[in-house]
Amino acid sequence: PERSMDDTETTNPRVGLPRAAQARPRHVETRRTSPSARRGRLFVYLAVILLVAAAGGAGIFWFQSYRFLRAHWAEVRAGIQSATPEGYQRAVVAIDRILVRRPKDTDAVAARGACAAATAIEFGEEQLRQAKDALEQTRGSDSEWRTAIQGYLASLGNETEAIGYLRKGVEFYPRSALLNYLLGNVYLRAR
Repeated sequence: PERSMDDTETTNPRVGLPRAAQARPRHVETRRTSPSARRGRLFVYLAVILLVAAAGGAGIFWFQSYRFLRAHWAEVRAGIQSATPEGYQRAVVAIDRILVRRPKDTDAVAARGACAAATAIEFGEEQLRQAKDALEQTRGSDSEWRTAIQGYLASLGNETEAIGYLRKGVEFYPRSALLNYLLGNVYLRAR
């Protein structure tokens, strides 16, 4: 008797073979990569690793610089808010450290001028020239430090003019303890 063939045997000649043999035909070979292709992928992987390492290094450098500046600005504020000659001296030392790292920082130059003006006005030392020089160096920029220099210098002449100027400064920099202190100081001297 003849054996009948069903549809699966006629359309798939690999029926009855193990599953691994059914998965891919015999004439298809596995793809082998050439050494140059493997080397190319290796260079891509190395480039990605180097890029990630460089970005991480830049991030660490930025964060350390940010922490350095934040700590020194806190020292500047604390020194100025103490309103003592030693406090102003500590502030000037911190400002000098900031200027070593960032020589063109107009806020630091203006803060140094504010220290000079405060020392000259509150303790009678002759540092007004430094304050005026700092005001000239920071021309074209605006900061609470520059406003403080102008407030100190205005308080030497006309107290009512200084009060008006410092009120505008406090409106623009409402959280500035220095400008609020100067405004109160000028109010007291105007009485």
